[in-house]
Parts: sequence; C-alpha cells; structure tokens
Amino acid sequence: MKLKILYFYPELLNLYGDRGNIEVLYQRCVKRGIFVEVKEVRLGKPLDKKDFEDANLIFMGGGSDLNQKALYEDLLLNKKGFLSDYIESGKVGLFICGAYQLLGNYYQTFDGNKIQGLGVLDFHTVNEGPKNRSVGNIKTKLNKELKDVVFKTKQDRFLYGFENHGGQTYFNDKNLKPLAGNIVTGK
Repeated sequence: MKLKILYFYPELLNLYGDRGNIEVLYQRCVKRGIFVEVKEVRLGKPLDKKDFEDANLIFMGGGSDLNQKALYEDLLLNKKGFLSDYIESGKVGLFICGAYQLLGNYYQTFDGNKIQGLGVLDFHTVNEGPKNRSVGNIKTKLNKELKDVVFKTKQDRFLYGFENHGGQTYFNDKNLKPLAGNIVTGK
C-alpha cells in the first residue's frame, strides 16, 4: 500500500509547527507497513495534472496573513485549477488555519481588511477580534451526517485536538458541512 501526500508551501505555511503533522502521519504509516511519499509543493514551482491524480492527500499548514498574501498569486495563477479539480473529485485534504481560509471567498482581518481567497469553496471567514479568539484543547462532536456515513453508527464520535483561531467561518453554500461542532469541553 502507498500513500502520496502533496505538502503545499512547507516554507511558508508552518506557523504552528505543521510539519509535525506530516512527520506523525509518516511515522504512523510506516509502523503499519504503508509506504509514504511526501512531495513538497513550493512557491513558484510548477505542478502537473499527474501530481494531483496520484495524490491521496493534500496538506497545507497554517500561515500568517503576510505569508498567505505571499503565496496567494502562485496559488491563484498556477495551482487553483488543480486544487479545484482535486476537491471536486472528492479526494481528501487537510487544510489548517490560513490554508483553509484561502479555499474560501475571503478572510476578513480584525481591522477590516479582506484577504481574497481562491473561491474553491463557497464560504468566508471573519476575524471578530481578540475577545472571540478560541485557544486551547478541545473535545468536539463529529458532525452527525458524517458520523452516520463514515462510521455507520448512531453513537456519538468525538474529535480531540488543539484549537487556536480568531476567525469564524460562514458557509454561503448550505451543502457545505463542518467536520465537527458543538464543543463538549475545552479540556
């Protein structure tokens, strides 16, 4: 078995040590006998359709507003079509923080500036200021619709993780569903 990961902009989207996500995934696969190939997708480097056809997972980490602006043109001009086709085909991606925001229509900073997104998915994110910032360990219920389809059970399933964001995302497309919601505990 083989897993091919396209790791977008590791030099710019590593705000929270996101390379660690790739390292953990790699090590967990190796322990299970799964061969892993990680192809780094860098700023200004071209990709071809074959890269996306062979990929099993696209990963993009978190980045500062400045770094998002730095890579936006490269994404828009060179990689948006590939990303759109990949997502539309139902393949898997893990997009953290600013990478996730870039898939939407725009991200509005706390001071009201808008960072244009790719519009691959029909949502937008607004930073509502420091008093609405969410930081800490969380336990949250998996979206009921996904739980029924993925796990084929009526039992509640939970995701555990660390949350650190100031933005609230608003879906314009009512067919889009969050992975999870209803935070159970901040511990």
